[in-house]
Amino acid sequence: MTQTMTKNVDQKRVRTALERVLALRNEGSDAVRLEDVEGVFRELFPFVDEAYGSDDGDWDDPFWSDLFAKVAGKVAIRHRPHYRLLLERDKRDDGGRWYFQVEVERPDVNTGEPGVGRSGKGYLSPSQTESELVQMALGMFLGYDAHEIREAFEYEGVNLFHPHIDVRAHMEAASHYAHREPAPDVV
Repeated sequence: MTQTMTKNVDQKRVRTALERVLALRNEGSDAVRLEDVEGVFRELFPFVDEAYGSDDGDWDDPFWSDLFAKVAGKVAIRHRPHYRLLLERDKRDDGGRWYFQVEVERPDVNTGEPGVGRSGKGYLSPSQTESELVQMALGMFLGYDAHEIREAFEYEGVNLFHPHIDVRAHMEAASHYAHREPAPDVV
């Protein structure tokens, strides 16, 4: 949705939509069909079709693939329920691209206070295959954890590999390369 439309959506309508979707789920079906959810939201938010220029009730979104939702809905990290893969649309401009983003409930690395961390955005293409999307999701989780570990890793009380160290500081450090001579018995 565009930012303008988002401002016009009131919380009561969103709550009503969510309650109706939950009611669909509680009617005995093991899974709520995407068509059912779309129907609820289209009824309560008729401007969605107008925003995407569709008059046939079907979203006309050149950046969308149903595989996005399929993959995002099936990815999980076992024994880590606080790790989530989000599927969102870029809000910087109308009709922005879809992306995956890792979201994790965790203590802040600097303060120790409970909080939520988010990875960078992994922009999606409707031409991506299911395998590419799943591998992309895995890479995003691995990247997120590597980032968090680099923020917390210390050697002699100094955070040497913090991912937010300025690139100029890295350039200075690169001039201090530690070269090791090969052992005498190695050719």
